[in-house]
Amino acid sequence: MDQMRTNRAFALAASMNLHRQVESSGAPAITLNAAIAMTLQDSGSDEDTIVAGIIFDLLNQQHGLTPEVIKRDCSAKVLAIAQEFVIEHPSYVPGEDYPSWRQIQEIRISRIHDMSPEAQQIMAAAELHHVLNYLERFERFGQKTAEGLPHSLEDLIWYYERLETVLRLGHYGIVTSRVGELLTVLRAALRLTETT
Repeated sequence: MDQMRTNRAFALAASMNLHRQVESSGAPAITLNAAIAMTLQDSGSDEDTIVAGIIFDLLNQQHGLTPEVIKRDCSAKVLAIAQEFVIEHPSYVPGEDYPSWRQIQEIRISRIHDMSPEAQQIMAAAELHHVLNYLERFERFGQKTAEGLPHSLEDLIWYYERLETVLRLGHYGIVTSRVGELLTVLRAALRLTETT
């Protein structure tokens, strides 16, 4: 593996994610980029996919990172994979309200089967880590986790039900089963909040 290219990708991710946190865990965002890269490497993904897994979400963040920088520092193939994750909502007009979280997630879910195999690997690795983060939070903090979530329990259930349906159509084994496990936890948490 080209360590210099990997280092450049991590440097880009670190600079763009400096003040961001992973929604599912509260950890610094760079930890998700690293976890995805390790998962991709462990599963035998090629170098372009691993590097793209490090920077896949950066073009959506609107911090001035240009496609040219990714192409220069990582490669044209990495840029092409990363561009599959760019969300351009058809009704979004710059200067107006950004699309809702549900609208953005709907677009993401609808694109999964049209993604390249490399982008699908990255998506699966990212979702696996988000699910594991949520499961760990519920295991550690129980019902109090629901109070600190970035989205409502209803929104998360909506998202993971839709994601599970799409994942079942593909071959995402471990990710699909862990999404099912998370849905069980989220539904139980929702029932508890409704009874209190």
